[in-house]
Amino acid sequence: MKEQIASDPATFAAAMADADVRKLAVAAEVSVVSVYKWKNGTNLPGLDIVPKIAKALGWPTAKLVALIVAEQSARKKARRA
Repeated sequence: MKEQIASDPATFAAAMADADVRKLAVAAEVSVVSVYKWKNGTNLPGLDIVPKIAKALGWPTAKLVALIVAEQSARKKARRA
């Protein structure tokens, strides 16, 4: 059975907390290092691979996109301040 978002995570990194790094890297066709960066909040995935991530984890694509867009917006605001 695929993993599900346990609760409503506040950030994409929080949503990724329980993800299997190797499985996700293979499913998203990215390096393990990229997935670790998503998990620790250093980087965000491109929106073009979010559907692969969502499918691999059994999560709603729209929810993951919303988390990423919200974090991108927050980062832009923080840079302006």
